Amino acid sequence: MKQFIASILLLNGLFIYGQKNPCETLDSLYHMQLNRKAFSYLQTNTNWPCDDEYFKVLKAKVLIGNYRFNEAAFELATIETPQAIELYKRLEYLASVSSEVTGAYLKISSANSYSSNNLKLNVAEVFLADTQFVLSDFPLTVWSEKAYLPRKSKDGKLEQWLLNQNFVEVLPGSCINDSIGAITVKLKRPFRKDTHYEIALINLIKKKLITTWSSSDYAHTMYPYISDDQVIFSSDRSGGEGGFDLWSVEWNGEEFGKIENLGPIINSAADEIYPVIQDGQLVFASNRPDLTFGGFDLFSLTEAGDIKNLGLPVNSNHDDLNPVFQSGKISSVSSKRDSSKLMLYDIVYVDTNEVFAEIFGRIEIDGVNLAGKELTLTNQDSSLIKTVLLDKDGYFRMNQIKGLENYSVSISELSIPESEGRMVLYNNRGDLVADVKMNKLGVFVFELLKPQDYYLEKQKNKDESILAVDIKGLFESSAESEFVIALENSEGEVIGLTKTDENGHFIFESVIPDDRYTIRTEVKNPNGLIRILNDRGEEIQVIRPEDQNGYVHLRLQANERVITITDEENRFVKISELETFNLPTVYFGTDDAELSNESKERLSGFLKLVENNPEVNIEITGHTDSRGDKDYNLKLSQKRIDSVLKFLINSGVDSERITGKGFGESDLKNNCSDGVPCSEEQHAENRRTELRIYQDQSQLEP
Repeated sequence: MKQFIASILLLNGLFIYGQKNPCETLDSLYHMQLNRKAFSYLQTNTNWPCDDEYFKVLKAKVLIGNYRFNEAAFELATIETPQAIELYKRLEYLASVSSEVTGAYLKISSANSYSSNNLKLNVAEVFLADTQFVLSDFPLTVWSEKAYLPRKSKDGKLEQWLLNQNFVEVLPGSCINDSIGAITVKLKRPFRKDTHYEIALINLIKKKLITTWSSSDYAHTMYPYISDDQVIFSSDRSGGEGGFDLWSVEWNGEEFGKIENLGPIINSAADEIYPVIQDGQLVFASNRPDLTFGGFDLFSLTEAGDIKNLGLPVNSNHDDLNPVFQSGKISSVSSKRDSSKLMLYDIVYVDTNEVFAEIFGRIEIDGVNLAGKELTLTNQDSSLIKTVLLDKDGYFRMNQIKGLENYSVSISELSIPESEGRMVLYNNRGDLVADVKMNKLGVFVFELLKPQDYYLEKQKNKDESILAVDIKGLFESSAESEFVIALENSEGEVIGLTKTDENGHFIFESVIPDDRYTIRTEVKNPNGLIRILNDRGEEIQVIRPEDQNGYVHLRLQANERVITITDEENRFVKISELETFNLPTVYFGTDDAELSNESKERLSGFLKLVENNPEVNIEITGHTDSRGDKDYNLKLSQKRIDSVLKFLINSGVDSERITGKGFGESDLKNNCSDGVPCSEEQHAENRRTELRIYQDQSQLEP
């Protein structure tokens, strides 16, 4: 409650945007729960004249408020102050909560008033159709700005009775058996200015006030949830944990009895309001800063006696209040996520297998600055609308997205550009979900399938280029968090996406060689390092970001001899002379050196490569693992190389262009030498056939 007043004071000060220190402006936006504006300001402003540690903590708070937990983790990774440690605990908790698929999505209720706040009356059990028409559909007040009644009962008697009472305001509450209602009211009290909220019990059938009750003469008593033997309510009376706490009071149908605080697990120094009990489970709203996405979130008391955030999309980074149940599930919630006023949202439940916990994407439009622009995702009938902000590089994240829908994505304040636009979407495993071009209206239109349709095991391309390479790396940071990174080629196209492991290692498998790659991360860490590793895990390059999240990896260094050849798929590829590539797997029987028909088929791509590049020569080497006699392995590897050479020469390749040699177990890729215990997979790394391509010096121009 106190937070609302503070927000008003902050809002009055923001008119001097241009006169404020940018750090103070960002801090003000954050504390006003203007999370999107804060993030947009963070993306578009470059001058931050404040202490680096203070700015990192503030930036992390803004990122958490926009569900960008990995980025926030990297901001906090090097800070060990108590505030940073507590904030890191909060983001870990929220990241865990947001990753759980709830199977729910929200629709703006058709019952909303756009001029007043929208709140609902909780109905425990509905029996009488006459009063159900009013109570189950809504907000029980007609004249207060705190709530709104969109429809009236058939005879209007209940509303007329309420209007005739001595009530200044009426706020939602609950009813039992559709006969006894408990609501929050503020009474007119002559000659008194210290009016406060209290509970009014009403006989809903007879339209009669039973009694009004307050737990304290000087405190507010609000949001009652009534049952047969007690009323749960919220109050700022003394003796609690601080702010508004949840309390219970005995009630026998005629009078109130003993009052008890619900305790420190449920209550906090912040505010706990809007209690509801459903199937014996307590659900309530709280704005405790350690466990919320922002503002008030909805929580439940678990069977284990802990409280749990109900997660996305029921909660958001704005105030989420007033849970209303039907059929054992929350059917509606009031939220400020899309408006400065509370709006009523209906909650629709679907099979959890149809919902993506998270989708990660990037939009690129040539010549357009997307920093801080608002992206809107809309389904076909506009019943589902989500909005997020793009960062300076066009990246965004969305949580709890339903599959089996057709969607369109648009960007606010975007004039339809003449240049082409592209959007790529990935799931939280790094699988490609959509690759969409912008249409003539500046909109991206696509179909989203079930998550399982993208969760297939990644298959190696059968005709994968022989010249494909792996890019291995280590993102060096003290933050232990997995995150998604993308790989772009020299044309700016996204050609790979993967996730780091818990230690920061990553690999892009089987990508086409290029002289320049850009590795982009969602983690905006200007001091972060990426170490590029070879296939033995040895460091070959250390790169820092050229901009806030782009790491440029030059595979081909200036001192390397580079040749351009045509691969087996007729693509021009730049490679370093004498660079090593693995041939397609060539199978031999045990102690056998004869090529199988399957191996001959696999070598057909290599034949095409040789035919496409008559100006280059090829060196083939064969290797074994360390098991068995060393001399035997050497002879066996040479016999197998001879079989490959014989096949190529018989297929029409000039014998002078190809040389081959077997090395046995003399060049192991790992430590699996004699006597070292290794797995079958580790031994398999050493059983390989490699090729090197070099240009005939006589073919070079002088």
